[in-house]
Amino acid sequence: MQLKQRILQLLQQIGLSESEAIFLVAANRKEDQTINDVQRESGLSRTSTYRSYESLLSQGLIQVSNHKWRKTISSVPLAKVAEKIGKAQRKLRKAELELRELSCLDLFSQTEDPIEIITDQDKINEKYLSILSDNWENLLCYGSIERLLDIFGQEIEMNFIRQRCNKGKKGFGVLTERGEFTNFLLPRCQEEFRSIKFAKQDPDNSYVTYLFGNEINIWSLDPELGKKGVIIRDPIIVKSYFNMFDKIWQKA
Repeated sequence: MQLKQRILQLLQQIGLSESEAIFLVAANRKEDQTINDVQRESGLSRTSTYRSYESLLSQGLIQVSNHKWRKTISSVPLAKVAEKIGKAQRKLRKAELELRELSCLDLFSQTEDPIEIITDQDKINEKYLSILSDNWENLLCYGSIERLLDIFGQEIEMNFIRQRCNKGKKGFGVLTERGEFTNFLLPRCQEEFRSIKFAKQDPDNSYVTYLFGNEINIWSLDPELGKKGVIIRDPIIVKSYFNMFDKIWQKA
């Protein structure tokens, strides 16, 4: 068995995902790498690279610094990884025990509904623009972005794009239709922090799905039922959609 494969197996055994393990090994190979360098070194997709980067950064397994006018990544030595994860897991275990003691209390009776449906145009527009206020870096999109103009109108959509760019938030789209609006956006991808791939054309191009933070937003336009926004906050469903998008992105 090759040494690299054995290291990847060990990293996964102590709690890292496969993508996180691959990212960490790649980050350890050289000093002063940018995230793009690590992506090339690791062979991960852009989505997996950024998701692994954010996870490892939150765990303290990588650090970021500005070096020679560019943002570079430094990694905790592989020998120290198990030690840091072990400490984090002990803290997690302590929190788990405390939550069990509190589980008899009805602390979460007023939480938001896991699924919300919006049909009023003003509320649809308000919710759409509020996406930009949430704490996220990457907006994942699947479906037909031609529907965005139909649902929100050109003024709101272009305003959304401008605000997203001003905040430095990136967009990654797997599109099922190549229409006039898509062709308008393609030459502007680099300046608007956008990456686009095309999937096999979907016979149903009545919707577009956004994934960001801890939410799924599905925006649709049905000839009979009209405009609708479906907001999903259930963590299990959200996680499954992110996993599906990652697979679709890699195949596109």
